Amino acid sequence: MKKTTGHKIRKINCPYCGIQMEYRGANRIQLGRWGLFLAHWDNWTSGALEVQIYECPKCGKIEMFRIHKK
Repeated sequence: MKKTTGHKIRKINCPYCGIQMEYRGANRIQLGRWGLFLAHWDNWTSGALEVQIYECPKCGKIEMFRIHKK
């Protein structure tokens, strides 16, 4: 595994195609939901989940791994 911006990049194969998946970067996924009343309040209080994203170049399968803060 090699590192980029402090995170290890995994070498994983697609469970469907068997070929190596491509690293697409790290992103924050917003937790919570949007509602009619109090609009974004749940999003603001729920925080975000930081993940690494991988994609299969053949079938488009997406895999995400949580980035653990130390």
